[in-house]
Amino acid sequence: MKTRNITKTAALFAAMMASTGFAVSNDALLDLLVQKGVISQDEASQVAKELEAERPVMVTAKSKAVKDLKLTGRLHMQYDNISNDDNRDSQNGFYFRRIYLGAEAKFANDWYGSIVGNFGGKDDSINVDKAVVGWKYDPKAEFEVGYTKVPFGFYETTSSSKIKTVERSIANRYFAEEDGLRFASRYTGVFVDGDLGAGFSYDAALVTADASNARDDDLVGYENGLGAFGRLEWKSEKTDMGQLLVGLDLGYKQDGSYFVDDSSNEGTGGVGMGDLFGYGLHANYSVGNFNLSGEFLGATVEDVAGEDVDVFGVTVIPSYKITDKWELVAAFSTIDTDGADLLDADDLVRRSNTGKGYDEGTSYYIGFNYYIIGNDLKLSGGYERASFESANGSSEVEIDAFRLRLQALF
Repeated sequence: MKTRNITKTAALFAAMMASTGFAVSNDALLDLLVQKGVISQDEASQVAKELEAERPVMVTAKSKAVKDLKLTGRLHMQYDNISNDDNRDSQNGFYFRRIYLGAEAKFANDWYGSIVGNFGGKDDSINVDKAVVGWKYDPKAEFEVGYTKVPFGFYETTSSSKIKTVERSIANRYFAEEDGLRFASRYTGVFVDGDLGAGFSYDAALVTADASNARDDDLVGYENGLGAFGRLEWKSEKTDMGQLLVGLDLGYKQDGSYFVDDSSNEGTGGVGMGDLFGYGLHANYSVGNFNLSGEFLGATVEDVAGEDVDVFGVTVIPSYKITDKWELVAAFSTIDTDGADLLDADDLVRRSNTGKGYDEGTSYYIGFNYYIIGNDLKLSGGYERASFESANGSSEVEIDAFRLRLQALF
């Protein structure tokens, strides 16, 4: 083949490859090829028609200031089979645990905007999972303003797409969920994180004390106030001996103790309006196909009688990949509320349909992950056995839960 024909073929192939991108430079490229005498005007016109016919549908942003637009999604289809010995109805069926759709727009000078909606909320509700405007000012300081999770709780700040177990642990859920402390949660405020060098990194947040995107002046469960959270982590270099991550979390909320008012129901809950201080220690060690993570969470809160209550929780999760596809997982978790009977078992073991008013709980888990196409398409399953008991021993419950989850990320 002559050199001219080789050049022409390569040029036309480059033009057609460009059509899979934004395709805004195709006309300019074809004009240049005509000017250089590589192709004729008739050939350029024919190629332009072919590119126009084959060009895929493109999604673009309304604002001309947007340099790049990315769409994201997360689907969690789940099966639960959950029973208890409390003479309450069991759960047995399929449902969507999460349906996330999101978009991220990148602007000039390292500015960006990100929003994620959860279309699989309780009672088919639609909630905002994240909404921020960010600025990557420097590797030592990336800023975000908006609504997102605060840096508290190692497992809570690990994406649900990357956790090893089907559901997060009972200790994790007590510190994060609405019927618990609702401390490691999503808040509205200012966030910053960065790399300090030598393996050290940090996260910090200054937020409104209400764990929501509340815009009313009559906040239910909280007085107007602020909260502050911080995290310091150190991560070693990866060697033949493995890699170690250790971290410390601290958090404080003004007038932030939160207990669900269930005075008309079982249990001793109520709304305590004292300040809330929380702390956490976590570590993660990986070597080869083995991974071991652990977390200790603690908090001092004020109950309805004005007394301080010290609560703590522990979670340990070992896992091992026996092949590139299959991973075995185990977990242990415990939570204790210092004799205050503040636990809602139904909230800690999701959909277990059990009661409130327990002082301590323990959970054991054994399961697997099958990576169909890496983490983007994954099947997870596991069995959990949990037990809860009141402070005086008058009330207790045991729960058996088997779950399967199919994950798809895009």
